[in-house]
Amino acid sequence: MTETFEPHSDKQQAVLFSNKAITIAATGIQWGKTTIGVMRLKMAMHTYTHPTDNFIVTSPTYKILYQSTIPPFLYWNKGIGRYDKKNECFHIHGGGKVWFRSGVDPDSVVGITNVRHILCDEAGLYSLYFWENIQARASFKEAPITIVTSPYSLNWLYRDYIRKFKAGDEYTKERVHLCQAKSS
Repeated sequence: MTETFEPHSDKQQAVLFSNKAITIAATGIQWGKTTIGVMRLKMAMHTYTHPTDNFIVTSPTYKILYQSTIPPFLYWNKGIGRYDKKNECFHIHGGGKVWFRSGVDPDSVVGITNVRHILCDEAGLYSLYFWENIQARASFKEAPITIVTSPYSLNWLYRDYIRKFKAGDEYTKERVHLCQAKSS
């Protein structure tokens, strides 16, 4: 039996189908942020199928990565590849890899090439340096970045994206899709 995913709201559907360079879902707990991020990544994995295509999934800590991020990824991608825990990657049948990285080492994403999509889970907890490295990985192929996070603090995410978006900054609005929603 194949399970299908259906967005639970118009906001979740808008996040799923965003075509912006950066899509941010800064919502309450249990809104489905990680799942919607995984579904966006899965769509990219089905779009970019060359054996050298790479995808990156990031979390702020190993604990969040292994307890909260990887399980839904594996659930929604069963049957399309093989998880290699030792190398922290998922080998997609037919080619391509998904790399799992933690912000504990902000340089952990450095060196991954030909990146087609990046999922940043709980990015509100990332250091600015980790975020800058993530952006560098996305730049060569102009890979979309999906940020799913609970609202945490007035850090780089708020200052450089959310505040500018809400203020109507034209450059930010051209590049960013922002979704803020309550869990209810």
